[in-house]
Amino acid sequence: MRNCPAIDRILKTASEILRTAGKVCEISGYNRSPQDVWVLVSAIWAAICWLNLSYALPPASFEVEGQKIHASEAIWGTGVTNCLDTSLLFVTCLEQAQLHPVIALTENHAFCGIWLCKVTLSALIAEEAELLRKHAVLSDLWASRKTCDGKNKETAD
Repeated sequence: MRNCPAIDRILKTASEILRTAGKVCEISGYNRSPQDVWVLVSAIWAAICWLNLSYALPPASFEVEGQKIHASEAIWGTGVTNCLDTSLLFVTCLEQAQLHPVIALTENHAFCGIWLCKVTLSALIAEEAELLRKHAVLSDLWASRKTCDGKNKETAD
């Protein structure tokens, strides 16, 4: 739901963070250097951190498999989220900023990353992490395992 008001408010805050830092404050995707993409991504993450989110278990549901997800507006309103919600909120902001995010799912955790240059892969889903690891070594891809409370989650590579 890239076009919801919560996403626009986060991007507006990111733009203000950039302006205050004396950086280009346009939310203009890959029309910049990889270093400037990194600065934009950092500003978007800082704007999300300013929401002062609190980690909570996934919402109760009757599904046997899967997980209900908090919508962006609900996260904005309540400040309650989990790793999957936060990852989806972040990648939604990145997509709205015309960037190409990545979501990584492990058995008990979700985290996200971003292509620092415009990259197109042959498939939308990668079952093995080796391709992503190679791009991380090349500094084309950045990924974080941090949760919304800033703590690292232990995950299997």
